[in-house]
Amino acid sequence: MAVAGRRQSVLDVELRLQRLAAFFKSLQSGLLVSGSGALVTDMIGFGTLVIMPIAMIQELGITALIGRWLKLPSRLATLIAVGTSICGVSAIVATGPAIEAEDEEVAYAVATITIFGILATFLYPYLAHALFGQNATAAGLFIGTSIHDTSQVTGAALIVLAVRVTGRR
Repeated sequence: MAVAGRRQSVLDVELRLQRLAAFFKSLQSGLLVSGSGALVTDMIGFGTLVIMPIAMIQELGITALIGRWLKLPSRLATLIAVGTSICGVSAIVATGPAIEAEDEEVAYAVATITIFGILATFLYPYLAHALFGQNATAAGLFIGTSIHDTSQVTGAALIVLAVRVTGRR
């Protein structure tokens, strides 16, 4: 009886692991589909087709250099670089299994990206206003290419709008 119970327990664990693996695979596929969901005509209209790849390559390179300078473990530096240059936490979670990152490395990368994203949400709108004044397109491109999480970009855009409407800083 005890052997049958242990066997059932092992099967339950295996099933849970298979479900977790399927979840990560579907998450990765979902990121690919959502990332390619933008219409090319929308991107061409704002020059994003040119700006985004350049910004992503720069961010990957700069973050990798900073990671080496800080002597971070290579997988952690890679996760932070991907999170910074692509789309934040989603990119980290999707990349972690692909590079066989430890759970702790994924957690540190997520925390780092989230903290810097929050800071950017509140600071970049004022920086955009100082750099671009009332040019909403330039401010939008700056914020959209430099803040990595969609919800944080939305929050920063609302702050830009409030600054433009009220004129207060």
